[in-house]
Amino acid sequence: MPSGSGGLGGTGNGTGRGNGAGSGSGSAGSGEGERTHIVPAAWLHGPPSAFETGEYYPPAARRQGISGWGVLTCYVLRNHRVHGCTIEGEIPEGSGFGRAALRASHLFRLRPPTRNGEVAEDIPAHIAVQFGKD
Repeated sequence: MPSGSGGLGGTGNGTGRGNGAGSGSGSAGSGEGERTHIVPAAWLHGPPSAFETGEYYPPAARRQGISGWGVLTCYVLRNHRVHGCTIEGEIPEGSGFGRAALRASHLFRLRPPTRNGEVAEDIPAHIAVQFGKD
């Protein structure tokens, strides 16, 4: 082989086999962990009466003799008042009861929700308000 030339390649055949075994262990969980206990908001003295919400009744619904519901999502403060309310829906749709419930929301008095026994003003409350008789 002259100096500086490359090496020769090789050829070959082969087979292989292998086996393995292992074992392991671990401990079972205790089942104990921090649980979150949430109590939702609730009316202090019940929802506003028809008398209290009467001035908010949608005029067109009143003329047509329509009753219904307005559904809101609100946050309840420590002082039992609501804030940050948004309309989630109304029955019947397009009746104006959602807007009426929003306008009447200053009347609402609820116990705020709690998380593990502490007031949780960050948990939304879903509030349904009836207008008229169903």
